[in-house]
Amino acid sequence: MYLSYIRIVNFRNLNDQKVRLDEGMNVFKGDNAQGKTSLMEAAACLSDGRSFRSARVMEMIRYEEKEAVVEGETVNDKGVFLLRILLNAKGRQYWLNRKEIQDLKEFIGTVNFAVISAEAMKISSGDPKARREFLDRGIYTMNPVYLFTLRDFRKLLRSRNMLLKGKNKDTDLMKVITDQMVSLGSRIVEQRVRFLKKIRPILTEAHKRISGNSEEMDLTYRSDFAGEALNADKIETSFHEALRRFKETETATGVTGAGPHRDDLEIRINGKDVRVYGSRGQKKNSVISLKLAELQLYRDTRGEYPVLVMDDMTAELDSTRQEALLEIIPGSVQVLLTQTGKGTELYGARKAKQFTIQSGNISEC
Repeated sequence: MYLSYIRIVNFRNLNDQKVRLDEGMNVFKGDNAQGKTSLMEAAACLSDGRSFRSARVMEMIRYEEKEAVVEGETVNDKGVFLLRILLNAKGRQYWLNRKEIQDLKEFIGTVNFAVISAEAMKISSGDPKARREFLDRGIYTMNPVYLFTLRDFRKLLRSRNMLLKGKNKDTDLMKVITDQMVSLGSRIVEQRVRFLKKIRPILTEAHKRISGNSEEMDLTYRSDFAGEALNADKIETSFHEALRRFKETETATGVTGAGPHRDDLEIRINGKDVRVYGSRGQKKNSVISLKLAELQLYRDTRGEYPVLVMDDMTAELDSTRQEALLEIIPGSVQVLLTQTGKGTELYGARKAKQFTIQSGNISEC
């Protein structure tokens, strides 16, 4: 899988242009605030219309413009596909091979990206939301239906919280919404646990390579009501029991007290929680290991690698870690890599197509 070109119109601080990419290594160099991260964001947006910077739709549109367009051509094992996303105040509109797509399931999976960036580093050091998003995105890139399960669950969660905050309690409606939310939430937890079981052995080997066999890395799903040994039916029962335990707290706060929206992923190195006890280097290495494992799991599941985006790793990794990372990345993976002008050129033995970005203009070197 690779992206042969990307075209952007009114996207953040980038000028309107089309960039042809190599199917191997692509390096974009420039000073800060010139548009490097915006280009990486636009490219990765082609997977599902979402930003890895957690941005709202309107934040991705150039100041004082009403809409933006991201277009790209991807080549995967099923053929060549033209993707187009329109961003505006109404949200997102999708086209595949010049046909507007009404069902997003038909669009997701045409091209996929694994992203190593400053935002990704929050997985090991930030709040639980970043770790939940890692799990959820990893699942729905391989199983698009999961994204809609997530969306339906979140709608029910918002409705339930509104009922909890309301003065007049509609107990019948509360029961209906709670039952539906528990059913969807249990499926989410089951999928997350299943994903962990698949990625865990791959992650163990990836981290051994990153750490030079000096560290053991593992993952554990943390929940108030679900353990990794439970199946969907038992998760539902446990979920209902947890909500009963939190009933008084929910009444006082107006917030649902248990569910996949509150769960966490514990990342451990040599048995210790990285978020609490890990060094800065261990936190970075743990995220890199997760992303490399994500690459390989996608390959094992879908038969091809996703595109790898590495945004300004000169700011995140020293030269030794960069070299080690580039040596581990399989040669058949398309890489989009950004560097500041002062960054060391570390592409290993790969031949790289090089670009410069200045004031939103992208030019091939």
